[in-house]
Amino acid sequence: MWNFFARESFPYESVDKVDFFNGLSVLSLNDGVKKGTGEKVSIFTYNKKSGNQDLLEHVKSAIKRLKTLKHPAILTYLNSYEDENVIHIVTNRCIPLLVYLKTLDSEQNGEMYLKWGLATIGEAVAFLNNADLRHNNIFHGSVFVNDHGFWQLGEVGYISSLKSSYPYKHTEGMRKYNPPEEMLKSSVWSIDNWSLGVLLWETFNGELDSLKSLAKPKKIPSDLIKIFNQLLHQREYDKEIIESFIKSCTCHNALFNTLDALSNYHLKDKDIKGKIAKDLLALLPMIPKDIVLNKILSLLKQAHGFDSESSAYLVPIVAKIPTLATEEKLKSDIEQFLVLLFSSNDRATRLSLLMNIEEFINVISKKSVNDIFPYFSAGFLDSNPKIRGETVKAMVSIAPLLSKKNLNDESMRLLLQIQAKDAEAHIRTNATICLGKIAYSLQPTTRKKVLLNAFLFALHDSCPTVRNSGIQAFAVTHRFFPVEETAKSILPGLICLTIDSDSNVRDNAFRTIKVLISKLEQVSKSPEMKETIEKDVMSETCEDNVTWSGWAFSALTSKFLKPNETKTKADSVENKKVDTLENKKSEVIANKKPGSKISEPSVSEPKQDKEKITNIVPSADPHSDDSEASDYDGWGDSNCEGWDDVSEVFPAKKSEKSNNEENLPRRNAGPMKLGTRLKK
Repeated sequence: MWNFFARESFPYESVDKVDFFNGLSVLSLNDGVKKGTGEKVSIFTYNKKSGNQDLLEHVKSAIKRLKTLKHPAILTYLNSYEDENVIHIVTNRCIPLLVYLKTLDSEQNGEMYLKWGLATIGEAVAFLNNADLRHNNIFHGSVFVNDHGFWQLGEVGYISSLKSSYPYKHTEGMRKYNPPEEMLKSSVWSIDNWSLGVLLWETFNGELDSLKSLAKPKKIPSDLIKIFNQLLHQREYDKEIIESFIKSCTCHNALFNTLDALSNYHLKDKDIKGKIAKDLLALLPMIPKDIVLNKILSLLKQAHGFDSESSAYLVPIVAKIPTLATEEKLKSDIEQFLVLLFSSNDRATRLSLLMNIEEFINVISKKSVNDIFPYFSAGFLDSNPKIRGETVKAMVSIAPLLSKKNLNDESMRLLLQIQAKDAEAHIRTNATICLGKIAYSLQPTTRKKVLLNAFLFALHDSCPTVRNSGIQAFAVTHRFFPVEETAKSILPGLICLTIDSDSNVRDNAFRTIKVLISKLEQVSKSPEMKETIEKDVMSETCEDNVTWSGWAFSALTSKFLKPNETKTKADSVENKKVDTLENKKSEVIANKKPGSKISEPSVSEPKQDKEKITNIVPSADPHSDDSEASDYDGWGDSNCEGWDDVSEVFPAKKSEKSNNEENLPRRNAGPMKLGTRLKK
C-alpha cells in the first residue's frame, strides 16, 4: 500500500489515486482508509509546491465551508491536515459522478435512478440558497456518489453569498462551465439554476464539450425538457424554479416513491404494504446494488423492527439481497437479519422464508445456516400442514450446509417422524422424496440406519403416491445399499408391489426390480465388481449423481407433490371402476331385446374405508385468517433428544384402506432371517 503521509498525527493513508479527477479541480483525489479501523474515506489533497497564494487561500476557505455545511446531499467533513508541503481534506468515501455511472449496467443506469440523484443535488442547492449562499460551480465534476449510491455536492471552495460577484475559476477545465455573460448580469439566483441545467444535460449525455452543445437536449427525457429550458434561460428571479426541478425529477419516479413508502412502511395498511413490497421486488434489478445493500436493507430492518408481523411481504426482497453482497461486513449484516427473521413468531414470515430459501441459502455462510437451523427445524412440528410441507421441501436446499450433528441427528429424527406419522399423504410423500434427495449428504452410518427402514416403510403406506415415492427413492439411492440388502430386503419389498392396484406403482416397481436384478447379475457374473458397485456404501464424500435408473432420478428430482395430487391419484382406480360399470350398462342397453327389462350389472368391489385427503393448506396470502393460524400458540418444543429406536420412529399401526384397494399387510422393515418360518 502506497503511504505518502509521513506523520503519525494524520490517522489516514492513501490507497488509490482517482485519475479522472485531474484537471477538474485544484485538488487531487485519492481513495483512503483510516489507520486501525480500515474505514473507507476519500482524501482531497492540495500540493503547496505551486506557491500560488490565491489557491492556498481558496483551499483553506473550502475547509472552513465544508466544516460548517451539514446536509445529507453535501460531502461530510471528517478531518484535515496541513504541513509545509500539502493540505489534506478527508471526507466520507465518494466517487466522481461520471466514474460511478460507468460502473452501472444499462438497466441500473436508468432514468429513475438518474432523476433521483438529480433531485438530491437540487435539494442541496435549495439548502444553500435558503441560507443566502450560492455554489457557483455545479457540474459533473462537483458531484460525487457515496457508498450508499447517494449523490452529494462537493467543490465547496467557490461558495459565496448571493450578492457576491461570480468567482474566478482556477483551472481551464472548470472555466468552460462559466455561465454566459448575460446570465452573470441577471438575478443572483440564475447562476446556480443555469448550472443545474448543465448538470442535467451531462447526467444523460456525458461530459459537456462546449456551451453550444446545450442547444440540443439529446438524451434528456421528454418530461424534463421543459424544466431544462427553464433552468438555462430563466432571467428573472423565480424562487420556485428549484422546487419545480425537484418535483420534475421525483414525480412519477418509481424508485423515489417506493423508497419513500418503505420509509413509512409501518404506517401503511395491509394491502398497501403488499403493494409496496411487490413494486420494490420488481424494481430491484434496476436499482444500483449500493442503494440495495445500504439504503434499502436499512429500511427493511427498520420496517421489521416497527412491524414484525408484516415482514412476510418483505422476505422475497431480503432473499435476493445476499447475492449482491461482496464485503464481509455487509454479508454478516444480511445474515444476521435473516437469522432474526427466522426467529420470528409470525407464521407468515416463516412460511415466506421457507418458500424463498433457494434464493439465498447457497450464498450465506455455513455458520449462519446452522444458526438458522434451530428455528427452521421447528417447522417440522408445526400444526399447520403448509408450514410442515414447506419445511420438508426446504430441507433439500439446507441439508448439504448443515453440521453433521444437525443433519444426521436432529434433521433425521424430525424428518422420519413426519415420513412415518404425518396425517397428510402429500407430506409423507414429499418426506420420502426429501430423504432420497439428501441421501448423498448423510453419514454412511446414518444412511445405513435410516434409509432402508424409511423406504420400506413407505412401500406399505396406504396412499399410492407414498408407495410410488418409496419405489423411486430405492431406484435413486440403491448405490448406498450393500448387495446383500438389495437381495434380501429391497427386492422382496418391491415384489409385493408388482400386484399393487395402482398401475403407476406396478410399473415403477417392475422397472426398479429390473434395474436391481441387473445389478445382482453383474455381481454374480463378476464377483470382483462387488467392491466397485458398493464403493458408495461407506463413502463420506458421495457426489449427488446417479449411475442407474435415470427415469427414477428424473421423477424424484422433479417438483414436490402438491396436496391435491394425492387425492387425484388415489381416486384413479375408483374412476376406472365407474367407467367399467358405465360400459357394461351401455352394452346391456345395446343388446336389449324389445320388451325386456334392463338389470343393473354387478361389479364386485371390496369393502373399503375411503381415505379422504382434504386440502387444508392455508391461503396463498401469508396473512390469511385460517383457523389453524388463529389457534397457533408459538413454537413447539420436541421432547425427544437424540435418536429414537427404529421401532418407535416406525410404529406398528392398524392398516388403512385406500380409496381404491384392499389393505396391504405391513411387514417388518428389517431383513427376514433365513430359516424363519412364516406364520399361517
